Amino acid sequence: MPVPVSRSKSDGRLRRSAESRAAIVNAMVALVREGNPAPSAEQVAIRGKVGLRSVFRHFKNMESLYREMNDIILAEILPLAERPFAAQNWRGRLDELIVRRADIFERILRLKTAAEATRSKFIEDEARRFVAYQRNGVSALLPAALRKSKLEALDLAFSFETWRRLRREQRLSPVKAKAVVSAIVASLVD
Repeated sequence: MPVPVSRSKSDGRLRRSAESRAAIVNAMVALVREGNPAPSAEQVAIRGKVGLRSVFRHFKNMESLYREMNDIILAEILPLAERPFAAQNWRGRLDELIVRRADIFERILRLKTAAEATRSKFIEDEARRFVAYQRNGVSALLPAALRKSKLEALDLAFSFETWRRLRREQRLSPVKAKAVVSAIVASLVD
């Protein structure tokens, strides 16, 4: 039985609409990753190869665009963050966590820095969840005695804020920043 013409047109419009929305979000993410912390709607439209009206039609406010960007970031980093550890002991897992977090933080450095510059309630809520997720990840790896005595210091050492400072303010390369985090962790647990 042939597909009705009206449905076919509707399905095509829905597909094109979804494609335009994805192009807008991907353009925004790409521009921020390239160092533009607050791309204009015009820049996003040009990069996404969509009309300026499409940007405003799909995203009535920045909150909805931030939500979509967050979904893209989570889809990229959660598989890395939740991958099982290879090490059999807590110390080896901490070493793996240093490498894992360095990779994740490098991927999100510009995106997270740009997002934090906004006045978005959604971004503020996500930042709190991110901090709690990071802290729980460190806490879960530690033996009870270290959890009681060193969690605060280790939580700071493994944090995005520490990574950003090492990379941005102290201008260390990713390799040197990772070595500094390793030294801090070793001084706390060895």
